[in-house]
Amino acid sequence: MLVIRMRRTGSKKRPHYRVVVTERRSPREGGFIETLGFYNPRTKPAVVDVNKARRCPPDTRPAATRCPIT
Repeated sequence: MLVIRMRRTGSKKRPHYRVVVTERRSPREGGFIETLGFYNPRTKPAVVDVNKARRCPPDTRPAATRCPIT
């Protein structure tokens, strides 16, 4: 099963995260399938940039389980 997670990057005490798609059982810093965007909590206001077109492919799932793109 695939999940969307934040993978920590950056140096010590200066976090920066990548929003990635990964297998559910893989560790936080383990391998990932695709990078969807990034999150930078150190800026004011915090910056979240996610590619909405890649977040949920439109025709890969049945209509009942397809996630909405907002």
